[in-house]
Amino acid sequence: MAAGPSSAGTPGGKGLVSFGTVTCEGIGEAELFGPRGVKAGSGYVVIDDEAHHVVVTHLEVVFIDPEGNPETVLDKSYGRKVPYTPFTCMQEFPDGFVRPTLAFVPPQ
Repeated sequence: MAAGPSSAGTPGGKGLVSFGTVTCEGIGEAELFGPRGVKAGSGYVVIDDEAHHVVVTHLEVVFIDPEGNPETVLDKSYGRKVPYTPFTCMQEFPDGFVRPTLAFVPPQ
């Protein structure tokens, strides 16, 4: 996921970067924003120009070698986020994919 400047749909001044477009089950395409680093356990998905706060429950990064063999380079669980219902997203690139499992944080 490539980092870029933050979208107008996400909270400003929070040091968020864009990780690009992901395709999420039951949602379709959304843009994923969050702080840099593997330890960051929350962020935002922008769906139809509206930002939604999410927590990361799992993150998997897989590279595909030239022979077509997958190698998991990151497989990190962020723990169970009760009572949130998780959904899986996918971002593919030529040499592999990133698969975050996210859950919406209810508005307060």
